[in-house]
Amino acid sequence: MSYVPQDGSKNCRRCGEHKHVTEFRVFRVYGSTDREYRRSWCKDCERAYSRTWRAKNPGYHAEWSRAYRSMKV
Repeated sequence: MSYVPQDGSKNCRRCGEHKHVTEFRVFRVYGSTDREYRRSWCKDCERAYSRTWRAKNPGYHAEWSRAYRSMKV
């Protein structure tokens, strides 16, 4: 079950814009099949933050991927 405001919209906590809930990613509570929420940042703000972070930390993803691939499960 997902919580959706009455009018189907909410404010982004980063940019402050009032947007429809479909502009926010769904966050599901781990281990629960019926609890999910909408994130507080809109998809555009999350995307911009992610791009900026990856540009500032260029080697992190490659290093993490290399370490993940080397793990034996």
